[in-house]
Amino acid sequence: MTNESKLTEMISGFEFTGDLIACEEIKVGHVNRTYRLTFRQADGSDRDYVLQSINTFAFRKPDELMENVQLVTQHLREAMIRRGENPDNRVLRVVPVKGGGVMRLDGDGGCWRAYDFITHAVTVNHVD
Repeated sequence: MTNESKLTEMISGFEFTGDLIACEEIKVGHVNRTYRLTFRQADGSDRDYVLQSINTFAFRKPDELMENVQLVTQHLREAMIRRGENPDNRVLRVVPVKGGGVMRLDGDGGCWRAYDFITHAVTVNHVD
């Protein structure tokens, strides 16, 4: 299976909304392979997502990793809502897999996850 066909297969398995209009690899970062996906919504607006292939050498138990991600992000979102704040575009939201779950396996045993893209987020790649 080519990388492109694997990527297409993985995209089709998540509950993204709209029609895919762009896919670009995000080349910064050192651990996971990451893609920014843009989907055109029914109202004509665009919505971005992050799709990641989890590095299972670095994260040997991706199911436990994703369980922790779910727990932490859910806690943060609920705390913001209790304070009257909007967590959208400030706290990760895991995009579920079609049929349930938060992680998808490819034919080579690779693990994939997806999030809403957080606009205007800053990523630190090197700490001085």
